[in-house]
Amino acid sequence: MIAASPRVSITSGMRLPELDALRGLLVVYVMLVHYTHRYDELFGHTMPVPLVEGGFLRVQGLFAISGFIISMTLGRTRSAADFVYARASRLYPAYWIAVALTFLVVAFAQLPERTVSVGEAAINLSMLQEFVGAPHVDGAYWTLTIELLFYFWIALLYFSRARQFLVPVLGAWFVLALLLKFAGDVLQWAPAPYVAKAFICPWIPFFGLGMLAHRAMQLGCWDRTGAAMMAAAVVTAGICWGPASALMAFAIAVAFMLLLAGGLASLRQKPLIFLGTISYPLYLLHQNIGYVGIRWLEGQGWHPLLAIAGTMAVAITLASVIAFHIERPALRWLRNVKPNFGAAQPTPSAR
Repeated sequence: MIAASPRVSITSGMRLPELDALRGLLVVYVMLVHYTHRYDELFGHTMPVPLVEGGFLRVQGLFAISGFIISMTLGRTRSAADFVYARASRLYPAYWIAVALTFLVVAFAQLPERTVSVGEAAINLSMLQEFVGAPHVDGAYWTLTIELLFYFWIALLYFSRARQFLVPVLGAWFVLALLLKFAGDVLQWAPAPYVAKAFICPWIPFFGLGMLAHRAMQLGCWDRTGAAMMAAAVVTAGICWGPASALMAFAIAVAFMLLLAGGLASLRQKPLIFLGTISYPLYLLHQNIGYVGIRWLEGQGWHPLLAIAGTMAVAITLASVIAFHIERPALRWLRNVKPNFGAAQPTPSAR
């Protein structure tokens, strides 16, 4: 062991409010990037505003949180079918509302280069649009494609004997990411980016950080193997994406260590936890609808900063309505009618 045992443990049905708070803060940061820097690139504010950058780095943080949460979810999942049902019931109700609302608002406002056809919007309802070459109703949905691929691979890992060998599997995954990076950048092998995306290689360092943090929680300690793999994830992130992503991966690793040591208790603030609670619908809704709102308000003569603040308030309100009046009731109902997919499976220890 190289550090004190983690003080955080999770039993069935419990949550980590610190993770909710972190996720909420990351989503708000991404929203600020879209409303300042990205909006300025696409449409131009009516007058200069401070530009917030680095949204992609914050998405990497969201992937890391997903790696932890999905590992935790699988630890109490009975079967692959049970996992698929749980993820679908969690993701789709809010997503369907977000797709429909975004499509209607963007179509009505005729937001330049952001409108899609009714047929393309219908394909988006499957969440599989990127797999069939259809455009996203909202550009933020690209991360859902990566999430779905992650669910596929981690479920395959968990519901096979390979789940007992998390560290070797992640090590091989990191090596594959580096090999495909070399094959694409140096050898100019044309299929390399497509193979890398299929295996989520560019993003596995971040998902892996979350998976390794969950492993430490399961073991009850940070061992040398886990620490070495965390370092390998940081290095892999740096080679795949550059120094900024390496720093982000390092910050994520430190955050997980603090989280499990009880060092992030100060994040247990109701406003931050609230943002975490609505973070999923807020992420789904904020971008294109936000662009429409900012364009309209600035067109009415509002200062860009006021337009951004007003649009953020509207986005948070819409996300709250969806989270508390659609997402949660739908999830409760779907869990109540859930079929019995089979007997519970023992959870193996992570190695």
